[in-house]
This record gives sequence, structure tokens and C-alpha cells, in this order.
Amino acid sequence: MPEAAIVPERGVDYVFVVAAGKAAQRKVTIGRRQPGRVEITAGLADGERVVIEGTQKIRDGALVTEVPALAGG
Repeated sequence: MPEAAIVPERGVDYVFVVAAGKAAQRKVTIGRRQPGRVEITAGLADGERVVIEGTQKIRDGALVTEVPALAGG
């Protein structure tokens, strides 16, 4: 997952998943790291959509407009 999706807060790592058109803050456990990418070992289910841009301004429960990913991105 892109490292930019991770939102650290008071020693805990979070991501925002998209559920019913809204952002939902979710605690995650990080595994291995590579430059710009992190492995999520717990906290997400397969197929969940994660906010990867704008994480500094988004809040739990905020409305989300999804933008399709670019091919290869």
C-alpha cells in the first residue's frame, strides 16, 4: 500500500477506508516497509478501498468522492 495512506496518530497507525461513500478511520498494523510502500498485516479485509490521497484533511465520517486508479498505479 502507498505509505501516504498511513495516518499516524499518538503512536497508532490508521488508514481511512471507504464505506457507503464515507471515510471510516481504521486502526492497522504495519509489517514490512519499502521506500514509499508499506505492508498492512492486520486491520483491513481483502477488497476494502483505502484513501491514498488527502489523508491530512479527511476526517472520520466525511463524504468521499472516489476517483478510479490509473493503470499501473
